[in-house]
Amino acid sequence: MPNSFSGLQLLKAAIISSWRTNLARAERFLTNRNNYLLFLFFIYLVLIPCFALIYTLLYRGDPHRFSFNQDIARAQHEIMRASTQREVEHQNRLLEQLRHLSTYLSESEAPKLQFAKWYDTYSLKVYSDQYHYECGFRFLAGGGPFGGADSIPLLIIRKTDGHEIEKFDLPNNLKCPDTLEGARLFSANLVMAFEQDLAQTQTVLKSLGDESPEVWSYWDFVYFSTVTQTTVGYGDIVPNSTSVRVFVVAQLIIGTALLVVGLNLIVRSNNDSGNRTCTQVTDGSFAEAARPSGSRGKTIGKPDDS
Repeated sequence: MPNSFSGLQLLKAAIISSWRTNLARAERFLTNRNNYLLFLFFIYLVLIPCFALIYTLLYRGDPHRFSFNQDIARAQHEIMRASTQREVEHQNRLLEQLRHLSTYLSESEAPKLQFAKWYDTYSLKVYSDQYHYECGFRFLAGGGPFGGADSIPLLIIRKTDGHEIEKFDLPNNLKCPDTLEGARLFSANLVMAFEQDLAQTQTVLKSLGDESPEVWSYWDFVYFSTVTQTTVGYGDIVPNSTSVRVFVVAQLIIGTALLVVGLNLIVRSNNDSGNRTCTQVTDGSFAEAARPSGSRGKTIGKPDDS
């Protein structure tokens, strides 16, 4: 028990010492006026994406909290509808290919499979009469080549002539199987996962017919947050509820306060520089430099009578 208590005391002392060291470094950094201005500017910029996230969450909670210019909203609506429609068509094609894989594995008595083992992970190749499927890994930067923590499982679909038509990462809970029964279960789970994705995309497409569809993304609200904080206010996106207006007012106050503090530091810096120059001239430090070149070091006055 005493050893445990002593260990806790050492841990507490180490945390306090680290906190004091970091605090001292921050104080030394902020003592420099230029560093302090850079710090304020950094905070000013960070506010923009933070408030953009808040506006995005408010919009997704209730799209009626914002009003949009009709022409811009109509154009955004058409862009979103076309993009979502293309995504639905792509997911339908992909789901058809995955269903073919599941049917081939479940109904064929001796499907053409090829397994390969890389240390503690596996890869799988399936050769059907229409498509070739390859379950492998996509290695991240700096990752090892054996499907460890720095790799992501993926599935590649090719035509029988070897032409690649699809390549995508697998959901986190799906891994490449190492047996025929595992491959059958893998394909069934894969079909189920992509059926859920398709249902979600179709729900989004259906919502585009509503009065206020969710057609605006996080990056649109980054734009809104930027024009709000810089007090530009083009008027194409307008807060339409009290909750949004509260956050808009808070952002304006915080952003303006940071600008006022930064401008005050700049003005004080210029004033201090001017005061130092005036003090040096008053004390005579520039008197020698101000004299004519022929009279430096001499006393200017009446000539000696002698």
